[in-house]
Amino acid sequence: MSHAKIGRFSKKQIFELPDGTHRLEPHLYVRVRGNGRYRNYFFRYLDPKGRVCDLALGSASKKPLSEVKQFAFLLKTSLQFSGKASALMEAKQHPVLFKDYARRVIEILASVRLWKNPAQKQSWAIL
Repeated sequence: MSHAKIGRFSKKQIFELPDGTHRLEPHLYVRVRGNGRYRNYFFRYLDPKGRVCDLALGSASKKPLSEVKQFAFLLKTSLQFSGKASALMEAKQHPVLFKDYARRVIEILASVRLWKNPAQKQSWAIL
């Protein structure tokens, strides 16, 4: 496994890397295969049992590097707080819709009795 020097990479530099696994920044790697035809980003971390795990982040030809770096940052943050990077991926598979969130907020506010009269609560029930 080869390691590129950690630093700022441009998309052009990523497409010039030879076959192998290259570290772009802590936890963020790009794997190059097939004489440079396939370039995929992945996030590498240790699970709670100490095993090395790789989480695929997508193709370098389809995702901009800036987007992948931002997502890797979110994964690192998730890893620090929950102990597992897959928690964020699980959350992405079951996103919370705004209308569901708004309904829940209205229910909470109704239970706290912040409404001066029932008509105010009804005016918010458009969702």
